[in-house]
Amino acid sequence: MTRKRTRFRFSDFLIILICTTVCAVSLWFFWKDLNTSTVRTDKDSIASITFKYKIAQRRFSDSVVWERLQQDSLLYDADYIRTSDMAQASIFFNDGTKIDLHENTMLQVFFSEKGAEVAVDNGNIDVDTTESENTVAISMENGSVINLSSGSKVTASSNTQSNQNSIQIKAGNAEVKDSSGNSEIIKKGESV
Repeated sequence: MTRKRTRFRFSDFLIILICTTVCAVSLWFFWKDLNTSTVRTDKDSIASITFKYKIAQRRFSDSVVWERLQQDSLLYDADYIRTSDMAQASIFFNDGTKIDLHENTMLQVFFSEKGAEVAVDNGNIDVDTTESENTVAISMENGSVINLSSGSKVTASSNTQSNQNSIQIKAGNAEVKDSSGNSEIIKKGESV
């Protein structure tokens, strides 16, 4: 029994070249889509984000898709931000307020005439208002609110599993209101 030899024709080479080119172009578009962040034209930016380790992700308030952020990506009112394991990021608001996000943190950012507002769902943050003239309102998952005055620094953590918060003032002072409406002024060095 003899086998019939097939000849490699020019048309075969052309088909292989076209398929390889289509695969390469598709991979390039996939990589580009994975590593770009969306810029909105319907809203003004309120802050920018940089990250030190690993990545941070953003979800617009009117979207369900989380996107990977690039360095110095712009943030918009009501955006959700989250960090993964061993990730750290910093948010710089336009008024000078700085927020450092630690690993496994998720929050939502807002901005109004009064200043920055942050709703922490879970995780640890450091807030610095020494460069800002505005106050910062930090809403925790259990309903408590921290009103941080200008020129202050605070470390706040929220744990959704234990439903407990930790607040430590490093500079300045803050008013802490719990979910029942009781308020307390805490000063530098104090914690709740």
